[in-house]
Amino acid sequence: MNTPLLPNGIVVSSDLSATDKESIRIFFQGADHPSHFNNPAWAELAEPYKKHLFVRFYENGRLTAIATVYTRMSLCTVHFGPMVEELKRLDYYLAQLVRYLRENKFGLLFLEVKSDREIDTSSFSKKGAWNTILISLEGRTSQDIFQTFSKGHRSAIKKAYKEGLEARFISDSALLEQLAKIYDDMHFRKGLVLPLPDSKASFCKIAEEKLGVVIGIFKQDQLVGGIICVSEGQSLLYKFGATDFMQHHLPILHIAIFEMIKYALKTNHITVDLCGFTPNAKSGSYASGINTFKKGFGGEVVEFSRSYIVKLNFVKATYLAFALIMIRIIPSYILRLIYKVRLR
Repeated sequence: MNTPLLPNGIVVSSDLSATDKESIRIFFQGADHPSHFNNPAWAELAEPYKKHLFVRFYENGRLTAIATVYTRMSLCTVHFGPMVEELKRLDYYLAQLVRYLRENKFGLLFLEVKSDREIDTSSFSKKGAWNTILISLEGRTSQDIFQTFSKGHRSAIKKAYKEGLEARFISDSALLEQLAKIYDDMHFRKGLVLPLPDSKASFCKIAEEKLGVVIGIFKQDQLVGGIICVSEGQSLLYKFGATDFMQHHLPILHIAIFEMIKYALKTNHITVDLCGFTPNAKSGSYASGINTFKKGFGGEVVEFSRSYIVKLNFVKATYLAFALIMIRIIPSYILRLIYKVRLR
């Protein structure tokens, strides 16, 4: 009887067997910061307009590192990966991943690495940093945290409860469809690009597969908005949020995020991540308004990750750089028109 060979080295595929999925699930449980971007179940939700390569590293049959590579043409993106069993070997796995992408004729790699990770960047070009707002929960109650909110946020939350708004966890497909409609309509009215091609299917998958928690905000049993949050180890991440345009006078997201904080405390998370902060936002811009809203919850602005560019193939990298410049100068009204047609 032949003994099956144990996997060794790097294994890359565009799909996964049930055994692969289970081994990755177990690997995630032991990870110190299990980013959902590297969870295969999240791949079509995190970057739905790209193809996905699931990369696994084995040593004598044991899974020791994983990464999801998001690809479009010859452009690759890796968010907060590879996730590794031993941090001291992160450089080794990065080198193996870059070598694989070069050998398979990709052009350019955008790489995001958590700021507290020490890596050899001698062959990388630094692109920038990702900042976010973290709310610390350790040793604090919800009321302790509430007192650190801005005066305007405290007043808004008190108003929300006075107006009869209440939070409920939702998983019913009909309610998720309503939330998806609110989400799509909000993006359309603000002229924003929709990050999801099918919000209803995406929200239902998140609820059904328990990939996140959906908190709906109701007024007299009418759904008026909500948020979706994702557990990433000891941190609870704000991922999606939406408010009914017809109820814009109500502080829907204020109460939703406060309820998210309460949930994080009950589930023993130590931080809440409000998912992004733009340090150089122009005064009066949409990004500046989002910054002000998030800062009102009293968290700390931190540099969460640093991003790098790795040239894998000179010719393809040059072409991609030119293509990316052209994309940036497409007038915003054309993008809005594209998404307006999509929502008809």
